[in-house]
Amino acid sequence: MVPIKSSASPNDTTPAPLSPEREAEIRTALDAVPAPPWRWIGSRHAGGPQLVTDHSGRQYLLRAAKPTDHRGDELLDPEAYSVVYGDLEFRDQRNGETYSTMRPGNALAVGRTEYDPDAIVGVANPVARWIEASALNATDLLAEIDRLRAELAKADQKTRAEIAEDFMRQGKASNSLTWGQAHEIALNGLCRCSGGIKPCDMGGA
Repeated sequence: MVPIKSSASPNDTTPAPLSPEREAEIRTALDAVPAPPWRWIGSRHAGGPQLVTDHSGRQYLLRAAKPTDHRGDELLDPEAYSVVYGDLEFRDQRNGETYSTMRPGNALAVGRTEYDPDAIVGVANPVARWIEASALNATDLLAEIDRLRAELAKADQKTRAEIAEDFMRQGKASNSLTWGQAHEIALNGLCRCSGGIKPCDMGGA
C-alpha cells in the first residue's frame, strides 16, 4: 500500500496549505469511485458485512470472497451442504483492551432488529464507519472548499472595489498622493474625516 504523501514538514506543526496538486489527486480519486452515500448491508449467514452504494442502481463496493477449491468451485459445508462464505475482518479495540486486534465482520455487525439480528444494517467499528462515510466526507469537504473560495473571491472583489473608490475620493480631494498615503489607504481604508466611508479611529488614514 502506498502511503499518502503529506504536504506538511515533519517538524512543523502548522498545517500546510492544500497544494493544487494534492487537491487534484483527491478529486481524481473521488471521481474514480461510485458516488456516495454508501452503507453496510448483508447477512451474518451469507458473507457478513458488504459495502454498497445507497442509491438507485445499488453497486457492491466491498465484500468477502467465497473460498474456492483448486478448480475454482465454491466450497460446501459437508454437514449442512451449503456454500461456505468468507468474512471481512476489521481492526478493532474494545473498552478495557490494551491492544487492538482483527475481528470478523459478523461479530461487529449491527442487526436490523432484535427479532431479525442476521440482517446487517451497519458495522459497530471505527474503521468500518470511516470507510462507509469516506466518499461522502470527501465530497462535503471539497464542496466546502469550493464555497469558501467563491466567498473569498467575492470578498476580494468587494475589497478591491472599496480601495478603488477610496483612491478616487482622495484623488478628487487632492492633486497629489504620497506613497505613504497610498499605502495607508490600501491597508486601512479612507476615513470619513478624509471623505471616505471607514469610521475614524487611531489607525485610520
